[in-house]
Amino acid sequence: MFGMLRSMGMEGAAAWLEEIAGSGYDWVGVGEDRIETELRPGLPCRITAREIDGHPVLYMAIGTNGTFHYWQTATIDPHTRLPLAKEQALGDLLMVMRLASIVSKV
Repeated sequence: MFGMLRSMGMEGAAAWLEEIAGSGYDWVGVGEDRIETELRPGLPCRITAREIDGHPVLYMAIGTNGTFHYWQTATIDPHTRLPLAKEQALGDLLMVMRLASIVSKV
């Protein structure tokens, strides 16, 4: 599914997307660098992969932009602006997805 990412030298980003896609939600590939699912009915979740200086970075948006229940995050340390290590990055994304699906009133 992520052949284009791999051909662009973004093997790490592709592997991270594949790992998230195996997280138990019904993910669908959208293009070569993005996956989407609904965390619960009416609550979309989109994750886009990029690399910064050779390090994978995932950008996630949950909900519908412009609404009260909308979250965005990236696997970048907010203080240093450096990409997070894989374990922390994927753990953080999964935690945000779980929390958003609990508190959202969509």
